[in-house]
Amino acid sequence: MRWLLGLLLFSSAAMSAPNVMTLLLGPNNQDPIKTMRRIERSEPGVISSFSINMKQQRLQYVYTLVNLHNGTVTHFEYRGKDGHLLKRYISTLVPKQHSELEAVRFIEKNKLLFSKLVGLAIDKSQVHLLKAVLDHDLGISYLELELIDDNGPYRLAFDVETLRPLPLLRWY
Repeated sequence: MRWLLGLLLFSSAAMSAPNVMTLLLGPNNQDPIKTMRRIERSEPGVISSFSINMKQQRLQYVYTLVNLHNGTVTHFEYRGKDGHLLKRYISTLVPKQHSELEAVRFIEKNKLLFSKLVGLAIDKSQVHLLKAVLDHDLGISYLELELIDDNGPYRLAFDVETLRPLPLLRWY
């Protein structure tokens, strides 16, 4: 009987905790692409990744910016509710640890913006962005996205050179 009561208490606590989709649909949340644009205007370098994080049932946006000119990687954490900067820290770029560097070089050389690429990949779909990461593999620079819609989460890849989705790389 005690285990049944514990199970009921645990499941009701889990049901009351907001999930990512509930938080994303919140009326006051800052659009993560708007925050990306603000970073791109104010910081030198190329955003190489974005992800959503939940800390203490609060939505946070995490961005990584690579600056090839001074060899640094800057990490930003923003509050999802209002886009307020919570944390910023800089580390030294270690090329062996970053598979996305070839894609970053391509984006920088062609004066593209991470926010623009994400916008093109989403293309007016009724989805929410969970994660976006630049990568380079098999000679292709691409943006790998994790999205969520009414059907649930899924991933897709977007070629940053041709500015088109990679047709075989969409998975649930």
